[in-house]
Amino acid sequence: MISHHSISFEDDPWDSTWSRPSPAPSSPSGGVALLGTFTDQGPTSAARASLTALLAALSEYHGFDPQAAVTFVNPVDGVTMDVQMISGHQDRPATECPGAVLHDDLPALRADVASAL
Repeated sequence: MISHHSISFEDDPWDSTWSRPSPAPSSPSGGVALLGTFTDQGPTSAARASLTALLAALSEYHGFDPQAAVTFVNPVDGVTMDVQMISGHQDRPATECPGAVLHDDLPALRADVASAL
């Protein structure tokens, strides 16, 4: 999780349970959370910069293409879904997360992450 002050609270993003979503029978995935509600405004510039840096580091470490389209396979029920490698909850089940402003920024975020590699 990344706060608006750019303070990161982490579990273990480097652990091997992060893997590339694929058409394989199981597609473990990882998550990064920004603290806040981004329906009317985006994250602070500090939080956005930390998010970009963290996603770039994770992409490099795990060999992800941050701009790739991938097929996610739900390990529970096997349902597949085509999504972007860096996506929001809103791209999967019906939810407002991460908020319209941040969701609209995802293409630019993907490009920024790719540029940071």
